[in-house]
Amino acid sequence: MTLPLPSLKVENYRNIEHLEIPELGLVNLFVGKNNVGKTSLLEALAVYVGKATPMIIDAILVSREEYDSDDESLQGRAEVY
Repeated sequence: MTLPLPSLKVENYRNIEHLEIPELGLVNLFVGKNNVGKTSLLEALAVYVGKATPMIIDAILVSREEYDSDDESLQGRAEVY
């Protein structure tokens, strides 16, 4: 069976300078101390899977409390990403 995402490479996303996981399984467990990039890795996956749509970027910014979903400035913030 072919995995939907057999490997992963993330570069220059938040605090992840370079991360390469050559082989992913059906279930993957990411563990580590606080503030090492676990959430950033999940966000990068969400951006990839969601094809970086404004809705995905909006959801990430709202979850980080960096953006009020009622604010009209999403377009400007989305261009940053």
